[in-house]
Amino acid sequence: MTVLIWLFICTIVGYAIGSARGQATSGLIWGLLLGPIGWIVVLLLPNRKKLEEQIERDRQFAMQLDLQRAQLEQLKQMQQRMNADAYNAPRPSERSFRVSRCGQDIGVIPVSKIKRMLSTDSLTLQDYYFDPDAKDWLPLDCLPDLASTTE
Repeated sequence: MTVLIWLFICTIVGYAIGSARGQATSGLIWGLLLGPIGWIVVLLLPNRKKLEEQIERDRQFAMQLDLQRAQLEQLKQMQQRMNADAYNAPRPSERSFRVSRCGQDIGVIPVSKIKRMLSTDSLTLQDYYFDPDAKDWLPLDCLPDLASTTE
């Protein structure tokens, strides 16, 4: 009877040690066959729980890495599309205004040419331009596009 209790205890302890290491069946068998020596054998077996945890961590890391790579690829594609759109987009044309001097219509002149004409005194800030927003003739010194040249 004492031997049976001893075998039962060795088996249960072997199973508990093996279970903690992911080797429950091996712990049960080694504990039953070798008793305390079987416990030592079970302790020397590889820890499957740690291996499974490491495999799961590696799998999750690989999934995160794949997700980040996919996001990076999407960002690169978006940037390429934006660059292509910016390259192919029509350039905004320079604003032009109808200009007059002393009641004489000079014509529709781009802002860059108005600036040059002002710098060469071909036009003065007291000459007029037609503002389509105000629907009125205003002096050139009111033209917002010229603000950088008059300051």
